[in-house]
Formats: sequence, structure tokens, C-alpha cells
Amino acid sequence: MRFEFVLDVNKDLGFIDEQGNQFVDAGEVNICIGDKTLKLHIE
Repeated sequence: MRFEFVLDVNKDLGFIDEQGNQFVDAGEVNICIGDKTLKLHIE
């Protein structure tokens, strides 16, 4: 069985600050599904 999905980094991993600006923090994000883990590095 195979699943596929698309992440929009700004939309799906972003935040909105007090001024209403959208941003994404730099760092590492782990996406876990079952026993599988995907590590993403965001700059």
C-alpha cells in the first residue's frame, strides 16, 4: 500500500506572528507515520 501527500512548507508548517505575518522557523521537523520517520531540515 502506498500513500502520497504534498506539504506546503509555508502553509502546513508556518506560523502567524502578532503582526499577522506568516513565517517558518528554521530547524528540523520530524514526520512520523507508523514506524517510519522522515526528517526535514528547514533553513
